[in-house]
Amino acid sequence: MTITLDIRPEIEVELEAAARAHGLTAEQYARQLLKKALASAGTKKPLSARIRQIWADMPDDVRAKLPADGASQRRAEAVWDADPADPGRPQRLRTAIIFPIESVR
Repeated sequence: MTITLDIRPEIEVELEAAARAHGLTAEQYARQLLKKALASAGTKKPLSARIRQIWADMPDDVRAKLPADGASQRRAEAVWDADPADPGRPQRLRTAIIFPIESVR
């Protein structure tokens, strides 16, 4: 398969430099990057692990704005996609919206 991409000049320079650093051509390096991206896309982490990562990456000033006692100060609404094999059972979370309690009263 051949894929043609239009890449901005500054991205092309970065790609070529990274490829040279790995002893590869830009095409070989781009192929490696694509394979890694596709492999990691197939290995989804559990929700709890993703939440822990989000929490760990959250800046302290943002974390400080969260309610001290958790969800009691928030109201959440979620939209789930149905499982085609079992329409009565939610399959995955599509959208979650969290409102401050004051805004929904």
